[in-house]
Amino acid sequence: MLAVVAGLLLRDRRVLLARRPWHKPHGGLWELPGGKVEPGETVAAALRRELVEELGIVVRASSLWKMVEEQGRGAGIRLWVLWVRTWDGEPASREGQEVAWVDIQTAMDMPLVALDRQLMQELAQGNVLPFAGGSECEPRTGTGTLRS
Repeated sequence: MLAVVAGLLLRDRRVLLARRPWHKPHGGLWELPGGKVEPGETVAAALRRELVEELGIVVRASSLWKMVEEQGRGAGIRLWVLWVRTWDGEPASREGQEVAWVDIQTAMDMPLVALDRQLMQELAQGNVLPFAGGSECEPRTGTGTLRS
């Protein structure tokens, strides 16, 4: 199963979305920013690496919000979604992709990657809020670090 991480960045009831490049699978669809978890890499470390590469921001604190799986072509996908509570810098495209802060209701009308549509529906319904806590991705004690 392919391990992927995505960052949920929220600001003023808006979520940050990135548009997949046209030449990649699902090109032109919008999604939460993130990418593949490399072998031996923690989910939190992968998110930090991906968001520096894609958006030029440094993640300071994140919590696990949700893990979802999608079976299908090939081995399937396991998507770890981390709520990025604090970060340094202003998110901006570093790889040529479009990025936008979008109201959650507006996001529901956008062409989204299937797993991200499911996540936006949960946010729109308001019954799943990342503000409610979630486990720390990398506690200071070093225990409980999420791995794929």
